Amino acid sequence: MNKLGSLLLIILTIFVLIYFYRYNPSSSDKFFLFCPTKLLFEFDCPGCGGQRYLHYILNLDFKNAFKANAFLFFTFPILFYLFISSILKPFHVSLPIITITNQALFIFLIITLIFTLIRNTSFYFHILSCL
Repeated sequence: MNKLGSLLLIILTIFVLIYFYRYNPSSSDKFFLFCPTKLLFEFDCPGCGGQRYLHYILNLDFKNAFKANAFLFFTFPILFYLFISSILKPFHVSLPIITITNQALFIFLIITLIFTLIRNTSFYFHILSCL
């Protein structure tokens, strides 16, 4: 990615973060994306609740962020760090490198699948209702 592309991505990211900070997807009439998996199969994918998660985390509401998407609560900081480090590369800003092995990716995939299966059970919603 070149400097112009990175700069445009940084500007877009700032606008998206401001939008999600300001508007709650749960109670807003503003534009938010719908999950195609949820619409077609009535099945929550690992990313379902991600927009609500982003709104709550930006507003420092950690309890509701966890309820919106427990998986993103733990994975988003790493994914955001990787995103930031990649868009800053063209500006010669180097953050410490996180090495991700094939084993780590495989474990991440297994955890994602397990989370997806568990979050579509009544047990998961029972646990969340206790929080």
